[in-house]
Amino acid sequence: MQKPRMFLIGSIIAVGIISIFIFWIAPKDRYHDMADMKNEEDGIVDNSIPKLNIDGNEDDEELIMKIITARDGEEYLAKALELLPNIDFDRLEHVYGEGSVLELLEWLSERRIEGEANIMVLIDMADEFYREESSKFAEIIANTYRLDKLKFIRALAKTPEKVNIMTLALHELRVYD
Repeated sequence: MQKPRMFLIGSIIAVGIISIFIFWIAPKDRYHDMADMKNEEDGIVDNSIPKLNIDGNEDDEELIMKIITARDGEEYLAKALELLPNIDFDRLEHVYGEGSVLELLEWLSERRIEGEANIMVLIDMADEFYREESSKFAEIIANTYRLDKLKFIRALAKTPEKVNIMTLALHELRVYD
């Protein structure tokens, strides 16, 4: 009777020592370091993604890629929209690889684009994209339209030559339904 009890106590002590080793002594990089992660609204932001560092020597393509890959890039949405008309998308694809324009458009589609000036930038860019990029851009336009229809229509009224393209983009995503 004494042996099973001693075996049980020994097993519990062994498991305890192993647990202490695994959770407190083992290197922390084997596990997610929760101190480096923080909740932010709907998701978790990883602090290992660098903050934006602008040194002033970047060309427009380099700067916009820094903005969309930085952790605090959200703060620079207005700057990204300001740079957008000056971006050479062919050069962007050449320098940053195939899919970099889609990455930029994906980043924009996840943002709330507000204000007539920002909406006008999007409207002016309407005929810059083809194939997959065009579909992603139409999604950005639809999201912006849904966000504030009145501001969108005011901005569109200032560029009447883009009305047909915008109507097609909004119809393609069934925004009017």
